[in-house]
Amino acid sequence: DQTVPDVTGKTGEHVDVTVPVKPGYTADKPTVPATVNADGTITVDNPTTTGKVNYTPNDAKANVTIPSNQGDQTVPNVTGKT
Repeated sequence: DQTVPDVTGKTGEHVDVTVPVKPGYTADKPTVPATVNADGTITVDNPTTTGKVNYTPNDAKANVTIPSNQGDQTVPNVTGKT
């Protein structure tokens, strides 16, 4: 669950809420549909289908330094997922 600041609308109005950015991951959609409640909260519409966001880990590449008794050893261009 994520809190998304600055979502505005009128009670009962349907709004598109911007999906939060998670560094190192890519969301499968930019927005989710939601409804504005009378108490000022927002409820995501269809939380198991159109309101559900799946984040996929991004590919990452880095040099990895391994300390050893022979001095630090660097393995270049190691790839993996966030």
